[in-house]
Amino acid sequence: MEPELWQSTHQYYKHIGLYGFTPQTLREITSLPASELEMAESLESLRWVANGYKIMTAVTDCESKAIDTPEDLKNL
Repeated sequence: MEPELWQSTHQYYKHIGLYGFTPQTLREITSLPASELEMAESLESLRWVANGYKIMTAVTDCESKAIDTPEDLKNL
């Protein structure tokens, strides 16, 4: 299928990440090597999944804005 047709035939979701860890789990996951999929997708939670950690996901209708820099936060 042509890439320009993907949006008309597939459902897409925006990723909103909110992470909570115990100190021990944080030490463990930060010592893991990055997986190939994590590097390809630039999504760190894929490292955890690749190493057997479970993550919880949910679908929401809430619209959000990315906050990646201090300037983004100021512009809310």
